[in-house]
Amino acid sequence: MPRVRCLYFNCLYLDDDICTASTVEIDPDIGCTTYAQSASDLLSESDDYDDWDSEDIDMEMVDEVEMEDDDRDWLND
Repeated sequence: MPRVRCLYFNCLYLDDDICTASTVEIDPDIGCTTYAQSASDLLSESDDYDDWDSEDIDMEMVDEVEMEDDDRDWLND
């Protein structure tokens, strides 16, 4: 039986980088159509993105990114 090395990290059929699905379908445009996300990676009902605070965002990092964009624009002039 051929072994298929999988590059997904969270597939339900993944076992030590080898696909364990009984059949594998590969589409050249979208990749593996057999891929199924493992249950542990799916959001549960208790997960809620509304709980995020603005304090969770590192504003210094945001300022650095904006500065880099400004510098890039200045260099292109």
